[in-house]
Amino acid sequence: DFEKAKYIYDALILRTEYEQGSADSQTICSVLLNQRSVCQGYATMFYAMCRWAGLPVRVVTGSNHAWNIVKVEGRWYNVDSTWDDENGENQWDWFLLGSDNFNVSGHTREEPYNQEPFLSQYPVGTADYVPVTPYWDVWDTNYHAENIALATELGLLNGVGDHRFGSLMTMQRGMLVTMLWR
Repeated sequence: DFEKAKYIYDALILRTEYEQGSADSQTICSVLLNQRSVCQGYATMFYAMCRWAGLPVRVVTGSNHAWNIVKVEGRWYNVDSTWDDENGENQWDWFLLGSDNFNVSGHTREEPYNQEPFLSQYPVGTADYVPVTPYWDVWDTNYHAENIALATELGLLNGVGDHRFGSLMTMQRGMLVTMLWR
């Protein structure tokens, strides 16, 4: 489930630009036809792709904004692909967050998403998702994976505490390793 959700999230962000006033911006059409949208378009597209991939997912709205919750490995998490789409680069700052880190950011749900039975049917926990692999920003099938494993074994890289290479995510581990090997 994690791999599916991450792939969909990354694909959406890499192929879409945030643009106020874009054509059909409140629908999935803005993403599919124009590759430009606002939060409702991002959230609706993430919803459609997750449904197609068999992932339980919902669109949530509040505070004049839209985002998603998705079920990964038996638990519900918040995702906001709009806020992670900064300059066309995926930041993963708003991917698979629990309510503790997500709700403090101004993500305030409106009715019916802040009431029963929605909250009991789709219970988002307080904790963020903790990946099984320490390097979840690099796919196992990625050609960088072997280089990353070797660099880690040699002590050349170890990432940071939240399993990401850097806080700005301007360069992923794989990119660094490839650059060093050249």
